[in-house]
Amino acid sequence: MSRGKAAAAGEATKAKAKLEGLTEASVFLNGPIARTLIIFSLPILASNVLQSLNASINAAWIGQLLGTQALSASANANSLLFLLLSVRP
Repeated sequence: MSRGKAAAAGEATKAKAKLEGLTEASVFLNGPIARTLIIFSLPILASNVLQSLNASINAAWIGQLLGTQALSASANANSLLFLLLSVRP
């Protein structure tokens, strides 16, 4: 195969890959809305579950070791942290 034909074949392969990528992206744009929303919300849901678990474990440890004032400070800090992490860009 000559260099010209090899280059043309390579460009055709790249064009085909771009077209396939657009088709995969269009599945999210034109597919079922509920499924797409669930897929995109899973990372946020997992993040919130882990953050709540962290707050619960902190509350258990702080409540047992440091007392009620420290527990109240930790709860206030966790609420603020939840707010700040939910509005992050």
